[in-house]
Amino acid sequence: MRDPDRPGVDLPVMIAIVGLSLAALLAALVLVWSRNERMQELAVQASQDPLTGLKNRRRFEEDLRAELARSHRYGVAGALLMLDLDHFKRVNDTLGHPAGDRVLAEMAAVLRARARETDVLARIGGDEFAIVLPRCELAEAEEVSAEIIAAIRERMSAEPDVPPLTASIGIAVFGVGERLSYESVLGRADTALYAAKGSGRDRVETFDATVPKLQAGEMKISVGEPR
Repeated sequence: MRDPDRPGVDLPVMIAIVGLSLAALLAALVLVWSRNERMQELAVQASQDPLTGLKNRRRFEEDLRAELARSHRYGVAGALLMLDLDHFKRVNDTLGHPAGDRVLAEMAAVLRARARETDVLARIGGDEFAIVLPRCELAEAEEVSAEIIAAIRERMSAEPDVPPLTASIGIAVFGVGERLSYESVLGRADTALYAAKGSGRDRVETFDATVPKLQAGEMKISVGEPR
């Protein structure tokens, strides 16, 4: 017989069910949060250069294509800067790759210190960096490039164990005049970079469409000479 003064089993069972449900819900939330966090980490790893923390080449291409479309759509000028360290190979050859990696990290710090929040900073391979300057006229791009060149020269001269290093920069503007593709802008900036190298390094050159491209035999950089 059931004692009316004793509680039935319904209440304990219900409390147990509610507790198990809350535990399952909490476990599901933790699982979803962990999964989202892991996906964010993978997304960062897929778009970031592990040595410098800057964007990698794949993410740089995506961002530059997007900025080209935006600039051409609104008729706003922008600029692409291609930067290459002069004689960087000597650092790896004489001091080893750890010293070279430290230099590359220093270069990334210099670029971050002079970048706007909207600028795109990327390491696209070896000792070559790219900087996308949205809403930037040519005069401003040349001024920014000169500041970067001077900052690198000053920063590296303060490194006691590293031979003096400089950098060369090539500039290509976009967003005004003819509609340029990603490949065209990249090619123009690279052409300007080689012109800076051929003119003595440690300098800035801007692509000029009126000047014929240098032929292979006219390049002032000898084959096999470190860039």
